[in-house]
Amino acid sequence: HIGGDLTVEGSTALQGATTATTIDSTSTTDTSSKTTGALKTAGGLGVALKAHIGTGLTVDAGGATITNGGASITQSTDNPPLTVHASLDNTFSKQALLLKTTRAAAASNNFDYITAQTNAGAVKFQITGLGEVVSASTVDATASTEGSVRTLGGLGVKLKTHIGGTLIVEGTAETTDTTDTSSKTTGALKTAGGLGVALKAHIGTGLTVDAGGATIT
Repeated sequence: HIGGDLTVEGSTALQGATTATTIDSTSTTDTSSKTTGALKTAGGLGVALKAHIGTGLTVDAGGATITNGGASITQSTDNPPLTVHASLDNTFSKQALLLKTTRAAAASNNFDYITAQTNAGAVKFQITGLGEVVSASTVDATASTEGSVRTLGGLGVKLKTHIGGTLIVEGTAETTDTTDTSSKTTGALKTAGGLGVALKAHIGTGLTVDAGGATIT
């Protein structure tokens, strides 16, 4: 039992438990593994209050668990603040990044899994507790390589799609809906405005004009 400070200028091997008010080492030996460095332990390390690491923290196995307080990363250099290496094993099939919550499903709209915001607090991107993906970007699309949401592949939408502006299709637009029409407000394809066709139009079973007649130039 050491009642005051313990200063070690060289190497010291402690075979049992050691209790001291302060352990101060003047060694500047850096660490490259769990068996190197100015301070080493063959067992665990318990810290009741804060731990301040000067240049880097490496966990070989077991992961890192934070019970309360969260984690804050401040990056002052032009490098990614967080890099996740999932696994070098080619059989890896788990999540590279898993976000979980114990909130009830009914309350899952009261929080976000991910929120990206500016230093002033303006929210730019969200993944809500309901799984909604929300972008605050107002970038419009004049080509398939522009816009607030871009994909090099296809886009699959199970339910409705609401487009506030113009829909431009560079390829073919196809619907598999077989709903027939009995009026101008029914059918597999409907428009509240006019219909402009630059080339041919092929009607399978019938053409009905309610008013205005038909003009063939």
